[in-house]
Amino acid sequence: MPSPFELQPLTPQLGARVIGLDPAADMSPQAFAALYQAFLQHKVLVFLPLDLPPAAQVAFARRFGEVQVHVMSVYHADGFPELYRLSNLDEQGRPNGKHPDKGTMSWHTDGSWQRLTGQATIIYGERVPPQGGETHFCDMAGAYERLDAGWKRRIAGLRAAQPRLLAHAPPCR
Repeated sequence: MPSPFELQPLTPQLGARVIGLDPAADMSPQAFAALYQAFLQHKVLVFLPLDLPPAAQVAFARRFGEVQVHVMSVYHADGFPELYRLSNLDEQGRPNGKHPDKGTMSWHTDGSWQRLTGQATIIYGERVPPQGGETHFCDMAGAYERLDAGWKRRIAGLRAAQPRLLAHAPPCR
């Protein structure tokens, strides 16, 4: 069965642009199954700019499974505790140069403070600057797969823990 959308890989290992699928529209079970397979294969899916109101964001996220509610309720958005809004805009909608959650400014995995994290994060840019504001991604499963057997044995019993203070996180390459 042909896919109801097109995928354009972003890199050989990670990411694909989804073309021809609107996450806010009713999606058949077959279309969602194809989208979920694309997510498993590419790990990062990018949709072309679209209008996705808060209720549609939550409904789309729920198709993937249980949606986590962040413990910091100050960031819950538009009456939807499932949405975590970060903004550097003041009351007049102008950038104020302040970042509301410094913990998100260094390399991190969303929800890593929990014993069991979510399987995915959906990021929706309401206002994106013409330059800067990027989010970077790293394929940690792919990095693990490329380790040799000695390294895999060395780290087999370890568990990750988020440090209390991370002054600088090097970029993932």
